[in-house]
Amino acid sequence: SKYKGTNEQLRQANQAWSGGLVDMGEVKDLSKTFAVLDTAIVDDFLLHLWDEIKEQGTVPVVEEGDVSQEPMSKFLKIKDDTIGNKLVQVSIFTTTEDDVDKAIAAIQAITTFKQTGKFKNRFSGWLALDSIHQVQHISSIDKIRAVVPPFRFTGSVDGGGDEAMQADRVRDTFGLTGKGKKVGVLSDSFNCTTGTGLSDDQESGDLPSSDEIDILQDLNCTEGGIDEGRAMMQLVYDVAPEVTLAFHTASESQEGFAEGILELAEAGCDVIVDDILFFFEPMFQDGIVAQAVDEVVAQGIPYFSSAGNSGSSSWEAAGFVDSGLESSLYGQFHDFGDGSIFQRVNLIAGSHIFILQWDQPFYSEVENDLDIFIFEKQRVLNRFTLRAQSTVNNPAFRFPAEGLAISLESPTVVYVAITLKSGPPPGFMKYIIMGSGTPVFVDFATNSSTSYAHMNAGGACGVGAANYLRTPRFGDDPPVIESFSALGGTPIFFDANGTRLESPVVRQQPKVVAPDGTLNTFFGGIEILGTENRFFGTSAAAPHAAAVAALILELNSSLLPIEIYDLLQYTAVDMDDPSTEEFDVGFDFRTGYGLIDANAAVSFLLGIPTANCSFDDPCYAVKVPVSTTGMVNSTISTRQCNAESSEEVNFTSGIVQESAWATFEAPLSGCALINFDYESGDASAVEMVLFGSENGDCDAYPFTELEYSAGTDIITMNVTNETLVANETYYIMINGPFGSNIEGKFNITDPCRVEEECPARIRGGDFFGRVVRCLVIRVIEWLS
Repeated sequence: SKYKGTNEQLRQANQAWSGGLVDMGEVKDLSKTFAVLDTAIVDDFLLHLWDEIKEQGTVPVVEEGDVSQEPMSKFLKIKDDTIGNKLVQVSIFTTTEDDVDKAIAAIQAITTFKQTGKFKNRFSGWLALDSIHQVQHISSIDKIRAVVPPFRFTGSVDGGGDEAMQADRVRDTFGLTGKGKKVGVLSDSFNCTTGTGLSDDQESGDLPSSDEIDILQDLNCTEGGIDEGRAMMQLVYDVAPEVTLAFHTASESQEGFAEGILELAEAGCDVIVDDILFFFEPMFQDGIVAQAVDEVVAQGIPYFSSAGNSGSSSWEAAGFVDSGLESSLYGQFHDFGDGSIFQRVNLIAGSHIFILQWDQPFYSEVENDLDIFIFEKQRVLNRFTLRAQSTVNNPAFRFPAEGLAISLESPTVVYVAITLKSGPPPGFMKYIIMGSGTPVFVDFATNSSTSYAHMNAGGACGVGAANYLRTPRFGDDPPVIESFSALGGTPIFFDANGTRLESPVVRQQPKVVAPDGTLNTFFGGIEILGTENRFFGTSAAAPHAAAVAALILELNSSLLPIEIYDLLQYTAVDMDDPSTEEFDVGFDFRTGYGLIDANAAVSFLLGIPTANCSFDDPCYAVKVPVSTTGMVNSTISTRQCNAESSEEVNFTSGIVQESAWATFEAPLSGCALINFDYESGDASAVEMVLFGSENGDCDAYPFTELEYSAGTDIITMNVTNETLVANETYYIMINGPFGSNIEGKFNITDPCRVEEECPARIRGGDFFGRVVRCLVIRVIEWLS
């Protein structure tokens, strides 16, 4: 050990305690040198690293071209301090939240420690490697975990994103520039790279002056930041050229990431966006980063996050199947199918990361211990060679996850095995592959979701990516999703505290798609259309979406995050998931509700038609403009059970339109009393139609046969007998004679309402791409 003065350390600890910083009980017997790490406190990553150091006498390094199983040092965050000590970044859990500051002071009293983040009962920082055996004996410390570096959702790193979202038309037509709004960005670093720097970006007009950029915390540049955050800020500034900007690194740790989100909110950000994932954020539960996202969204700040770049490179199963083969070394092997204990996966040359998780809560009691192994098959001897393994003691660390990484010099078929070491079989398990290229599952493919963690949080808006050149503005209609854009649909089994939900929750993520392949001043290097530095990946898509939110908030700063998400979704250009047989009308887990159309969203708020349609074009009856009191200011949310049970929505049609409409989410009772107060003529001359839509099938709900009554100024439809499905979306339309001008108010109440139940949620406006097909059919019928 480099620490010689044990008595001096104790003196410092006692001095700190005398100053009220450290409870003397925090520091146990430090007069001994502890050469053994406590496996109940220190995680397997640090244990393996510790063993490697003891064997080699130093931190192992990897030579170029070495394709053997990599040492743990390759995957952890390790650096030298100014006097040559080896530091490793760790995440430390204390027994209670009140113990955090005491534990930090106790550590700093005995060794080198630089704090990088703090959230609830967790904190992170750089810790001297050779002091772990001492720090583990601080009584309030429960667990010490290594921080695995985060993953940034970049592709290979065109502009055009502005035009692809029609945001240039928003600025040209409505003069919206994001003025008065502040966008916060979380990524790796802001100003660490050599070459083109911040001053160059400001001189070229790609970023504003320094007094309009608030750098809360940048990454220590010795940790290898590539300034992806600055590239993201350029994309925001392209779309919203009068916003102010803020940055906080998210690369230090999950604790630092969560803390950064809260600090950006405290700094006055109106919109926040990130492009970072920590591999071991929980898949099936909201971890601390997701909790921080929901916290700022509850404060009224919309939060946008990269959906991910792993496409559908995932396998999952509804439970562990015992193959009947058990090894004293590995445990019980899972049967992938047909009695096979292996799943073959074809990987290209490069680095590949496997993350396995299952349906157990993080940091609560974990009942079972699973491991994952990667084998290669020797062609000559027809034998299997172990290439990589992850064998964390999951119950001991309350950590239902395994992770490993391998590097390949050439395309290779690897054999994946999963074993159950102890405990009951899990009810659901899943692994995701990230890294180089697109893996091909040779056997037993499920091609499942890869978007997980905080981008799947309830309050977040996950953003997929479409190359700007594959959008309607550039000739592709509908737009085409990037092949790598992550598939959503990862289920949530537990609440944030680790309590299993009565039934899994599958959130609609990603919500929207935005362009990538966009031009910046330095990030990238691939030449397309004669220009370099093009930014690909959902990391480029998310800041585009955040910038459009800033434009919308400039127009109406009172909008809640859910209302902004709704607006972007309902005005989006519908897209298709190419992996499904039919066109996916409306939401799908690959493209969300479709490509953001900033012009349509702003036009919707202002009550302006977004298409010039002739009488012969059936879309004229679909594009119904509404007043600005339509969807946004007259929303009853099912999340607000204390809201009134009815709400008025005002509609004023265009000169040639004859229809007004609303959508509503059915009350829990399945009943609805629908009134339309017709203010522009004899109500007996108009008709009311109620219908639903399921997967684009217009006949899914035969509501056109429901009776309604029409007086001189009001139309009424009473839907009782639990006809509607609770929380499902239904469409109500008022149709007038040809050439009429519909103007009036919808009022929807629940005649079967029980106390404490939520009311209907009403929206008004354009039917958008989700139901255009149905409406075209309806309009043709009505016109005929």
